[in-house]
Amino acid sequence: MTVPGRQRRPLFEIVNALLVQIDDAQGEISAGVDALELELEDKCEAYCAVIRQLEAEAQALEELSHSYRLRSATRLRSAESLRQRLAMGLQAAGIEKLSTPTAKAYFASSTLVELANPQAFIETCEDRFVKRVLGVNRAEIKRALESGESVAGAALATRRHLRIS
Repeated sequence: MTVPGRQRRPLFEIVNALLVQIDDAQGEISAGVDALELELEDKCEAYCAVIRQLEAEAQALEELSHSYRLRSATRLRSAESLRQRLAMGLQAAGIEKLSTPTAKAYFASSTLVELANPQAFIETCEDRFVKRVLGVNRAEIKRALESGESVAGAALATRRHLRIS
């Protein structure tokens, strides 16, 4: 209730003061909000207005974030498509490395562990090849295979990929 003889502050002033307090506290609701000493009616009106505004801003940010994620995914697909086209062109010409004044494209090889059936491998392999949380310890399997050990269900595979710099 409003105290008799006390003039109410305009709602926009109260809302702005609340938003300033929230921004100053980096989004946290702090004692600064209570320091505004608002009457219950003013507090109710202002809080409701700020709640609606914050929810609307959050929704707009979510939509913007979603839009950026979609744009990012599109850009990555386009980049990958161009990378594949360049790789095919270099392979068709029999070129392993191409340098220009502003760019360099070359093929690099990497060796990785391939598992025919990861779940069956985990159930039948030695303990040193399994990590408790993450599953298969591919680094340990790779070391064993490179040192000449035979690891059932695992093999080394070499992949070529185009590097761009």
